[in-house]
Amino acid sequence: MRRKHDWLRETYRKSL
Repeated sequence: MRRKHDWLRETYRKSL
């Protein structure tokens, strides 16, 4: 994986 919350950032980012 990349970082710890890297996917989380992109996840809620795309949701917004």
